[in-house]
Amino acid sequence: MELKDILVIIISGLGLIVSVIALIRDFYTRKKVQELTNLEIEKLRAEKENKKKANVYGYVHDDHFVIENNGEASASNIRYEGWQDWSVESKDNVVKYLPSNHQKNIKLWACADSPAEVTFRILWDDESGKNHEWSETLCIDD
Repeated sequence: MELKDILVIIISGLGLIVSVIALIRDFYTRKKVQELTNLEIEKLRAEKENKKKANVYGYVHDDHFVIENNGEASASNIRYEGWQDWSVESKDNVVKYLPSNHQKNIKLWACADSPAEVTFRILWDDESGKNHEWSETLCIDD
C-alpha cells in the first residue's frame, strides 16, 4: 500500500465518522424538536380548554359570603350551600349567571349561636361541563 492509499483510507474513515456523528445528532435533534412540538400542542389544547372553564370559589368578607369567578369563562346555575340562614338576595341559594372576573356578595345572617366555622360548597356549570365543585371550611367570625 502506498501513502496515497493510506491517506484515502484515513480521509474516508474520518468522513464516515463525521457522517455517523451527524446522523446521531440529527436523530436526537429531531427527537427533541418532536417533544417540543408535542408540548406546544398540549399547551395550546390546555389554553383552549381553559377558555371554556370558570374558576368559582368562595370566601367570607365582613358579613358576606363572596362567590367569585376568576376563570376565563362565565359560570351559570351556581348553587351554594353550607350556611342555613342566607339573605333574601337570591332564591333557593342559586345564582343564575356569573361572568368571568366578577363576584356575587351574599349577606350572612349570623346570630350569637352561629358556628365559628362552616363548610361551604359551590356547584356550577360552564362551557366545559356541568356540576363542577368547590368546597372549603371557612371561618365566619373574623
